Amino acid sequence: MTVTSLTNDDAGNIIFAANAAYGSTLNIYSMRGMTSEPELVLSYDHSSIYSASIGNVRVRGDVNGKAVVTASVDVSQ
Repeated sequence: MTVTSLTNDDAGNIIFAANAAYGSTLNIYSMRGMTSEPELVLSYDHSSIYSASIGNVRVRGDVNGKAVVTASVDVSQ
């Protein structure tokens, strides 16, 4: 996987994902620290909104508790 979106949540967890083309799945992962194993936070089937890709992940809150996770779509053709 090539990481194209990297951020952290309010609790300091590392959040990352690779852009997902239309018709594929966006998988968002978190790590509690640089030496921990990645954990899948959520998967989204990118076929309900047409766009070239989806990514650019942002997080508010703690993904191990309550959080809002957003990803932007690229509508360029």
